[in-house]
Amino acid sequence: IVIAPSLGNENGDNTIVGFDGDDVLFGDTGGVVDNSVAPTNYNIALVVDTSGSMKDALNSNSSESKLDVVKASLIAMLADIASHPGIINLALIGFEASASIEINLQDLEESDLDQTVNSAINALTADGATNYEAAFDSAKDWFESGSQPSSYENLTFFLTDGKPTVSNSSNSSGSTTQFDEFADSVTAFDELAEVSKVRTIGIGDGIDSEILEHFVSDNGSSYTYSSTTTQLANFSSSTGEAWSIENFTVSGGTVTLTDSRVLL
Repeated sequence: IVIAPSLGNENGDNTIVGFDGDDVLFGDTGGVVDNSVAPTNYNIALVVDTSGSMKDALNSNSSESKLDVVKASLIAMLADIASHPGIINLALIGFEASASIEINLQDLEESDLDQTVNSAINALTADGATNYEAAFDSAKDWFESGSQPSSYENLTFFLTDGKPTVSNSSNSSGSTTQFDEFADSVTAFDELAEVSKVRTIGIGDGIDSEILEHFVSDNGSSYTYSSTTTQLANFSSSTGEAWSIENFTVSGGTVTLTDSRVLL
């Protein structure tokens, strides 16, 4: 028995009528509704610290360097996600005093791992200072290039063992974190966080969580600053990191250190 549905009503409630015999009734394929959900497509930036300290051992109990551990972790992660049914566009950005894109790959496939991706990861070397600003700027520029569809979800994985010691405009020696480098880094991060979710991963012992917490976003928005009782500087000394007295500039007056107090 063949019952043709009315034109334009192929998926409607059509009636199939059997008779007295042992009829076999079939429904039309047009009555099947596809409830599957299309997979999410991603633009993923892997931003990897390749400064000189990444050559150091992961911790006191490890013979592997921090960079070697990062390489193995990235290779394992990409092996897991390469079979994702959606599209993955991938960038690998290494940074030290400057940043460079080592991989710019459209539509990651499993076959790309051995042919391109793993070799680029293993070729990373550690040397130089740490420029967060350059790293964040490079990732932001990649997301905003015409090759990355704006309809895809943007994800940044930021892997570092330390804190910013230089920026694009600083003249620092790169041995400590000065105020200008920190401020430049936060500004660049805020701009990246406007276009991408950022997952920050600290590598090895000695991570300064009070620095890294300024470079984390859970929902793609910038880190929200709040009041804190955390000691930012010890003014009993006139030297040190970004918040030391030597880094304060006073316009129209002077600043002096007296009995562990700052007098303006």
